[in-house]
Amino acid sequence: MRNILWLLVGLSLLVRGATLYLQRASLDADPDAYRQIAENLRQTGVYSLKHESGSVHPTAFRPPLYPWLIAILAPTDASVTSALFALHLLLGTSTVLLTYGIARKLLASDALAILAAMIVLCDPILLRQQALVMTETLATFLAALLIFVAVQYEATSQNRTRRITLVVLLGILFGLAILCRPTFLPWLALVAMLLLWQLIFGSIAGNSRRQTVAELVLVASTSMLVLCPWVLQNYFQFHRVIVTTTHGGYTLLLGNNEEYYQHLATSTSPVPWKSDRLDAQLRELAEQQTLRREDQRVIMAAVPQQRGEAIMPLEMAMDRHCRDLAIQTMRDNPAGLVRATLHRWWQLISPLPHQLVENESLAAQLARYAVAVWYTCLAGLAIVGLWKLIRDGCYRQFSWLLALLLPLSLLAIHTFYWTNLRMRAPAMPVAALVAVAALSWPSRASVKS
Repeated sequence: MRNILWLLVGLSLLVRGATLYLQRASLDADPDAYRQIAENLRQTGVYSLKHESGSVHPTAFRPPLYPWLIAILAPTDASVTSALFALHLLLGTSTVLLTYGIARKLLASDALAILAAMIVLCDPILLRQQALVMTETLATFLAALLIFVAVQYEATSQNRTRRITLVVLLGILFGLAILCRPTFLPWLALVAMLLLWQLIFGSIAGNSRRQTVAELVLVASTSMLVLCPWVLQNYFQFHRVIVTTTHGGYTLLLGNNEEYYQHLATSTSPVPWKSDRLDAQLRELAEQQTLRREDQRVIMAAVPQQRGEAIMPLEMAMDRHCRDLAIQTMRDNPAGLVRATLHRWWQLISPLPHQLVENESLAAQLARYAVAVWYTCLAGLAIVGLWKLIRDGCYRQFSWLLALLLPLSLLAIHTFYWTNLRMRAPAMPVAALVAVAALSWPSRASVKS
């Protein structure tokens, strides 16, 4: 086994390191402002964004774990790109090794475990996302680590101390995952609901009901404890309780606005809809709100009975405004909502990446179709693998249940929220596990004790 691990480490460092090096210029970009937040955090000690005027203001627009890591690992501005290169390479390699460990335990086969690890190693989405300053690489690692710990937990029945330790670790990891990407919160909720369902209407192998309830409460409470520093920071900064981010309203509106609905209904262009006009409208609204708030502050300071009253922070007000607009659009245009939902589901599972420009080069077209062939083959195996897992009842085991609920939770959250291909990245290790399960014997798709 040790030789296999070293082989996987070597291959991962070679393949992922080479592809990351070829795309290293992308690490200098900052599409989601994570580098900027980390820089402000390091320089000012405040989790903040820069205004166009150059001033910084506290923010909860992006989840905190990734910027926290960047700020810790890169002590200077000049070291950020190198730190990101090393971090992403380490996380990607670790994800490959974790996939091997999970598959080896669940499928009881070194050959299938190696195949699952190689699928993750060569995954086109993961190879591309590792070169971008976004959360997919970290999120995928945390998802794989969660499932790996769940496998260890399920295989531990006699040692009570170790079992409790693993339960606490699961809670910590769920909390960290939510701090990385709020879309992990529905995953935890789904796991909790299905475990409660099994408690009420069935049984969970190897666990008494009392023990299962205690462990479920321990996972949930530990997760909440991990979230507490972020929630408290937001409360002190904004005087409001913000558990995740103030980004949800925007992503909900991004996938549910009349212009987008109209594009899906009438456009024949292969290029996806762009949000430039919507973004410009929101920027203009934010500028108007900023001026209006300055007037409000002057009035509130002058009127005695209004002194000390808090104005809702602009970021939260914009988040609420975007959410209300999106909900209104969904209510006013149910047919558009259905069309957009089906489109979002297809975007999440589609094997073919979007064409990005009208006049696409032959090389780009061939690359897209090569990716489509890869994912079509993977999907075919995954369908067979899922059928075998359901047939053999493996979904009743906690580790398989946890793994299978991850893609389901992503599908559920992106029923309404903006979606594209990269957002399925955290579920790719699960896709690899289910795909190689298609090649396993029925008795192998279980926990090896």
